[in-house]
Amino acid sequence: MTTFRERQDETDFFWEQDELLRTYRGVVKKIVPRAQHMARKHPRLQKEISESTLRKAISGEHVWEPIAQLLAELRREVARDPRPACEPPEIPETIDAFRKVALEYAPNTWWYRALALDDICKPSSFQTWMSRGEPKEWPAVRERAVAWRSRVMSALERWERCAREQFDRFEMLDTWVKDVLDTRGEVAALHEFKRLRDYESISYHMCFDPAEPARPQFEFRHRKDESEDAAALKKLVDAGFPRYRADDPKPETCEVVTTFQNFVSDDFRWEWSSQVIVERTLRWDAWTRGMERTDKLLRVRVKVPSSLAVEGETVEQDRRRVWIERKAEWYYEFTPYVWRWRTVDEHDIPGGAEARDEAMRRAGLDAEGREPVMDGYLLDCIPPIEKIEPGRVYSVE
Repeated sequence: MTTFRERQDETDFFWEQDELLRTYRGVVKKIVPRAQHMARKHPRLQKEISESTLRKAISGEHVWEPIAQLLAELRREVARDPRPACEPPEIPETIDAFRKVALEYAPNTWWYRALALDDICKPSSFQTWMSRGEPKEWPAVRERAVAWRSRVMSALERWERCAREQFDRFEMLDTWVKDVLDTRGEVAALHEFKRLRDYESISYHMCFDPAEPARPQFEFRHRKDESEDAAALKKLVDAGFPRYRADDPKPETCEVVTTFQNFVSDDFRWEWSSQVIVERTLRWDAWTRGMERTDKLLRVRVKVPSSLAVEGETVEQDRRRVWIERKAEWYYEFTPYVWRWRTVDEHDIPGGAEARDEAMRRAGLDAEGREPVMDGYLLDCIPPIEKIEPGRVYSVE
């Protein structure tokens, strides 16, 4: 448990509050629930942080370091995927209905600036309209609100496309560039090639601002090798675009298969592989021009104490090497078990990239640009023998 003095000595501040508040329209209370949810899962917090503490952090005051780190992580998530935080509401026909959805979305001062209403009314007049009455200017205000929402929705689509392009650019560059070359010619293909390579020079991910939907998404460093783009493209053309993917949709398939899945212990110290039964669905993804696989875990093969063995089952044994201090020697400890199948439940924590990220957070490591050594986390082990818990139903193989 971290003491109060240790917290005082381990402080930091969240310096990107202006960026985060752009997406949340300056409304701190909309940030709080998401930050609290993240705090409950954070390895160094694992509890709900008070709204007053989060407000201090968002205002730039020094707070306990994990809280500042939590908000920085939230800002990165919001920058990558802003829609859940700021997708605008439909604009109602009447001002009475508009008041309700508008003020739930943002303060009236924000709306006044975002809709640029200074040529229609004064701020005080708009504030009055947002509480009562139906002014003759309402049709003009609604027209601007509808146009604004249309711009925001289009901008969110562009934002999401750019985020996905950045993620998929290495895999899909050949495909996108060849398509442009085939349909629009060499000049357009070179422009597309340069545009995709620019993603390698991103220096900062900015947050989406619904008040300024045309705001840039990234800040870029100067790319020193831009002069080599034409030669690099020619090399790609001469090679025949080896990673090109044809637009050849395949039908969806679904089957139940037996495979293997990694799991981790709840403290993320141990990782093992278990046999599982999954419902595997393959769907055509028009973006990547490939079959997108979705595995729904159904059952997992586990070890249970041999006391549950029934006639005909084979009892096996785990062997563990143990050091006996008083004898100054090693000996082998054997634990009998039998295999059973059971339904996957919330206690089963899958391994993979998300588990690795969580283990790194628990180890206090930063994944940016380096491969850390996670001493004491995700150590390989054989599947453990389970303690039988109420509610879990096991079936004999």
